[in-house]
Amino acid sequence: MLRAAVATTSLLFAGCSGADTATKGTGEEPVADAGAGVEDRAAEAVVEQTVVSDPASPDDKATVGVASLTVDRETMVLRLIVTPDFASVSDSEVVDLGEAMGVGGQYFGVKLRLLDRENLKEYSVINQGFEWWASASSEVGAVNGDPMYAFAVFAAPEDDIDSIDVRLHENWPELTDVPITR
Repeated sequence: MLRAAVATTSLLFAGCSGADTATKGTGEEPVADAGAGVEDRAAEAVVEQTVVSDPASPDDKATVGVASLTVDRETMVLRLIVTPDFASVSDSEVVDLGEAMGVGGQYFGVKLRLLDRENLKEYSVINQGFEWWASASSEVGAVNGDPMYAFAVFAAPEDDIDSIDVRLHENWPELTDVPITR
């Protein structure tokens, strides 16, 4: 299972360098690998909401959007765009993902759930002990107004469904009928 996690995580980031090439073995110039690519971070969110990150600080908000929810073989990857708007920090101070997602010192993957209400199933972020298949809360951050990008990996749906509800935090409204891309 852990090898699968490493392989899947590696595949998620396979296109990030932009230098993925293959040679024809004939001494010719390298050619771009047809399967490689770079994540489109300019993509619009499928759905988004602005939430209060911490009820004790109602002026600290974040806009959280789903960029995509994609099934690839045995896993499903949720990609998020999170933009902080925290009144409690200066515009040059970085807000980390955990703060923006309302989990503070906890790991943000703990709260995420995908809900298949039609088949009465709930999916949580894949983990093995303390290893999570998701962005690290304290390693991802952005200043006010700038987006940060996060991901979480779940098991692929057991049933043939086209959409699912996303619960980002138990105190926030769910994002309903988020489309699944296969």
